[in-house]
Amino acid sequence: MQRITDFLPLEVCESIALLLDLGTVLTLRCTCKMFLNATNSWRVWANLARYIALEPLFSVPDEPPQRRN
Repeated sequence: MQRITDFLPLEVCESIALLLDLGTVLTLRCTCKMFLNATNSWRVWANLARYIALEPLFSVPDEPPQRRN
């Protein structure tokens, strides 16, 4: 089984984790799993990862965000 880090650089995964709260991460994960199960193809995910790597959809803040407890 392939993992998201096989397609996305670890730095991108870490940046996403810093900018999103746990609920959003879990929702995104479930949505991606359902999408991948429906398409039954990792090629779609690999293409999306390449696009994100070339065109970041978010910027890194000047200061790290405050973590919620």
